[in-house]
Amino acid sequence: MILSELLEAGNPEGRGYPVARARAAQILRERGLPGTHGVEERYRQIDLRAVLQADWQLRGEGGEVGAEGVETLLEQAPPSVRWRLVTINGLVAPELTELPEGVTWRRASECADQGEELTAPLESLYQDNPFVAANVVLGDDAIELTAAGGVRIDEPVGLIHLRVGLEGVVAAPRVCVSVESGAVLTLVECWISDGASLVLPVTQIDLDEGAHLRLLRLQNEAGQATHIAATLLRACGEGTTFEGLALDFGAALHRHDVVAELDGSEERITWNGLALIGGEQVNDIHARMEHRAPGSESNQLYKIVLDDRAHAIFSGRVVVQQAAQQTNAFQASPAVLLSDDAWLQTNPELEIYADDVRCTHGATCGELDEQALFYLRARGLGRQSAEALLLYGFVQEVL
Repeated sequence: MILSELLEAGNPEGRGYPVARARAAQILRERGLPGTHGVEERYRQIDLRAVLQADWQLRGEGGEVGAEGVETLLEQAPPSVRWRLVTINGLVAPELTELPEGVTWRRASECADQGEELTAPLESLYQDNPFVAANVVLGDDAIELTAAGGVRIDEPVGLIHLRVGLEGVVAAPRVCVSVESGAVLTLVECWISDGASLVLPVTQIDLDEGAHLRLLRLQNEAGQATHIAATLLRACGEGTTFEGLALDFGAALHRHDVVAELDGSEERITWNGLALIGGEQVNDIHARMEHRAPGSESNQLYKIVLDDRAHAIFSGRVVVQQAAQQTNAFQASPAVLLSDDAWLQTNPELEIYADDVRCTHGATCGELDEQALFYLRARGLGRQSAEALLLYGFVQEVL
């Protein structure tokens, strides 16, 4: 079926939150997917026709997969991650999962009415992002990952999603991360696959008062895959801190919508990113930082390296509500083009309703400096090594 027909049919085997599914399905019927009701501003820079017209199927969680295929994909995850929660085609793999004391997981359906409660924060995104609604309609049970209040986990915890042998399949996983008051956690979120599938993931992060979360998001999908994701970050208490870094390497088409809501005072949020793309890859990032309380701070630094005929889009918006006085917000999106055929579009935006703020944004684009290359080559480096050294200098600020 094409994607619109799949959405109309829904997920007959899906568990949890029937009310939310019905609401999301109604919005999709009224709104449609991007491109079905004319050109939409938020999606006009990428061509979704191949995704919308392809023949997809919906497959339940789990499925028979070979151990060899799983091990091959696991090798692409950071090897230093000792603690981890591993999912294979949407099903948690207990034999590969080990979490530290104070960090627990469960299915949303294990708690009565919890599914509807978890879905409520996503409703504000339905109108803006039809793929979030599609995730609710097609997805199965959500996974909850919770760091208990006051716990401090010094070693990183991996949240590793593997998709094996799902050629032509749509997957719509959803993960809800909750970091309770005073907890400190480092999370490594990996998306890895081996075929031409379509994944529509939603990650929901809630930070309580005084919580501190560091997140490394690694998108390394197969070269034929399509990855259309959304991340909702809600900082709900005073003094919360979030440090995020997104590394985008894989997928033929990658779209990621990031929404951060800063509802408490003295909150600090950093969302940095690095995209290294080539061939015919398309990488589309839309990030919105919304300041709603005084004294909060947000930082965005997204660097892009493009080669061949790759196409990258970065759209970053900072919204400062009237109550968010003394807000500090920084945004920058520098890029390096290694090919005359590479294509970059960058759109920094500030939307400010307060009068006591300090907000800056900027975007730059260019090639490697020929004088710097000449300097390095004159001291014995070959051109390839000189280019690699300059590129390392460009990306290291993010890393």
